[in-house]
Amino acid sequence: MKKINYIALFGLCAITHIALAEQVLEAALGDSRWILEPERLSCHLIHNIPGFGEARFSRYAGQGLAFALSPIDRAQSEQIRAVTLQFMPSKWQHRQKPAVIAELDLHAGRKSVSMRPALAELTLEALQNGKTPTFSYRAIQGGQFQTVAAISPANFGNVYKQFLKCQDNLPGVAGLHAKKFEVYFEKGSMNLDELAMVTLLDLKETLFVDKRIVKITLSGYTDTLGRPDENKILAEQRCKSVRDYLLENGVDKSKIEVKAFGERRPIGDNRTQSGRAKNRHVLISLEYE
Repeated sequence: MKKINYIALFGLCAITHIALAEQVLEAALGDSRWILEPERLSCHLIHNIPGFGEARFSRYAGQGLAFALSPIDRAQSEQIRAVTLQFMPSKWQHRQKPAVIAELDLHAGRKSVSMRPALAELTLEALQNGKTPTFSYRAIQGGQFQTVAAISPANFGNVYKQFLKCQDNLPGVAGLHAKKFEVYFEKGSMNLDELAMVTLLDLKETLFVDKRIVKITLSGYTDTLGRPDENKILAEQRCKSVRDYLLENGVDKSKIEVKAFGERRPIGDNRTQSGRAKNRHVLISLEYE
């Protein structure tokens, strides 16, 4: 599997939250189970976390790797503000330190934790290397770490090999005519944060591998805070941030088209905080020859 240097990208400090959590949920060494669910157009690698829920890696034909961490207790998940992803070394890796990889914000009101394909690939790579991906759930009230859900690398290797074989048998990308990426922004900001870079890294890899892409459309949006004319300018600036990244990474400028919609065409409810967060984004659409 291709390696991605992600730690340098984030530049975050390696601080563990395990000791601060009220409970750590992880399958015991002898009880750790990985299951492969192959389908005609997809492959799923599943791990059950006792007392918490399910971790699922999914590969669909012609698409990047998807990941979802789904809790059993949906009511409890609604009380979570954010989730911190760390890679914890195994006991035999005593010279290595825990690494904080990303802060996964649940701003859109989702019950499950998901991540971009590049970060999902990095998480699979950590499991291959015997590390334990941990997800520290921070509560809305007080910001303390309530629960840590850990994905055990025990008994991972053999099922992972089957997962790779399943992917090799999936149909190719022929016939796929569009692929989309979404880059989200903080309120009033045009700056690319760590999670935006996750998306752009995945986009960069797609553009490098697939030479059939002939057009890249950047559509910029905002929430309704502020004046409409100011939001139109902010949408243009957000598109420019993405465009500059693409140009710096060798993308032909003649392939890029920019459309700034401002607060028009919202995908979320601007009356709510989570809805406004969904509207602060640049939609990146790829067209194929």
